[in-house]
Order: sequence, then C-alpha cells, then structure tokens
Amino acid sequence: MYPIAGTPLVWFEEHMGNHFWGFPILITAIVAVMYSGLYLYRKIANKRLT
Repeated sequence: MYPIAGTPLVWFEEHMGNHFWGFPILITAIVAVMYSGLYLYRKIANKRLT
C-alpha cells in the first residue's frame, strides 16, 4: 500500500515514513478551510447588524 503519485499523501510518506498520518491532518485542514468562510461571513453579518 503506497500513496498514489501526485497526491499530497506522497509528502507524508517521504517526510513522516507513513502516508496514513496524512489523512487526519488533511481532513482537519480541509474542514478548517471550509468553516472559516462561514465564520467570517457570520462575523461580518453580525457586525453590520449592530
């Protein structure tokens, strides 16, 4: 089981010795990026109402 060439998991395989560390790290990063837009939108919307 090796990571597919051209994916971010290759970096984890090369630097950490195991590409399975990449899954929780990448999932956390993706969720953070997804929700940061919603957080900023709500923060700006609340600021306009006050």
